[in-house]
Amino acid sequence: MDDITQSARSCGRSSNTGSVAGSSIAGGRNGGSGGYGERRPRYGSDDRGSEAGGAGGQRPLYERDPPTSLDFSGTVLDQFRKVVLMRAGCGGVAALERTFNQSDTRHNGEISVEDLRVAFKHFGLRCEEKDLQLLLRAVKKLTRGCTYDNLLMCLRGPVPKRRAQLIDSIFDSLEDKKGRGVLRFQSLECYDTRYDPDVRSGKLSAEEALPHLLSFMGNGKKDEVSHEDFAAYYHNVSAVIDDDDSFEEMLRGMWRVPGDARAGASRSSMRISVTLATGEQRVLSVPSSIDARSRSTVLRQLAKQGVSNVVDFALKQPAKDAFF
Repeated sequence: MDDITQSARSCGRSSNTGSVAGSSIAGGRNGGSGGYGERRPRYGSDDRGSEAGGAGGQRPLYERDPPTSLDFSGTVLDQFRKVVLMRAGCGGVAALERTFNQSDTRHNGEISVEDLRVAFKHFGLRCEEKDLQLLLRAVKKLTRGCTYDNLLMCLRGPVPKRRAQLIDSIFDSLEDKKGRGVLRFQSLECYDTRYDPDVRSGKLSAEEALPHLLSFMGNGKKDEVSHEDFAAYYHNVSAVIDDDDSFEEMLRGMWRVPGDARAGASRSSMRISVTLATGEQRVLSVPSSIDARSRSTVLRQLAKQGVSNVVDFALKQPAKDAFF
């Protein structure tokens, strides 16, 4: 009996020792202090690790910059805008608008995947249904409605006040002297094709530039252009030229209207170089009244101008002959 009791006590001590050892190993594997299988904190999950810079004394690249606000809807529309520009030149948005007007057989402005497929086919684009749905979802997210007008509005983006005033000023300088609110085609013969972006890029010859322009502005009338048609066309062109100074240089140059774009702009705006999440770099103008040292202020201003997915920006000095 004494032998059995002593044997049981011996087994109990072994069992307790094993439990303690097992607990120590398990604790080590589950993040306990020391021991076998100790878990190391992930990057950014431990203050001491962040201060030390992580393994090897370096922080991962994704921890070195502020968080990036990513809007996939904006990316989809940006890429589509580039396709329209490549397909139909600087007047691509205007050409797409004409195609939409011809495709809207129901005359209610609403657009479906099938409507978009037919319109794009006329425009010379072939798209799979999933891509058309992606584009319409982006439009719906930004405007809460799938219509031709909303899609065009997303492509154009907001027209800055400075550009709108410039367009009106150019029209006024060319307007019929009788003040009827129209431009006679004869008064448009001053058009300088050297400043036409499509001539500069080689898409059009100098001889083709003015007839091509008037085909969008004339609106079926033989010899005159209304202020509405003139402004609508250049609102569309505005969508594919990022910088306000560049837009003004182009417009003044092609219509031979004197004025120093940079002299006026230096008082009201400043140029910044913007890097997007896609790696694309753009030069944009923002009001000089904002605090360019405040990242949040600049990002809010760019969002108002329809620019999203900004990773970084920097002030930029004016460059000569940079509009396209």
